[in-house]
Amino acid sequence: MNNKLYLSSEIYSIESIREAIEAYRELADISIEEINGIYVLSFRNCQYDEYITKCEFENYCIGLTNDM
Repeated sequence: MNNKLYLSSEIYSIESIREAIEAYRELADISIEEINGIYVLSFRNCQYDEYITKCEFENYCIGLTNDM
């Protein structure tokens, strides 16, 4: 299964992504790197289904980005 999530730096701020990573730290081990304007997040050791965790994480990031 693909454990990566790709988020555009034109849409998502690094601050909102870092805040989401902190909020999800009990649910998954998430690492981040930036490649050519794309944040590449790797999910490991997910407490719940990996695909659902990635989708919910992205939704959480959308909410944080909208609040900023």
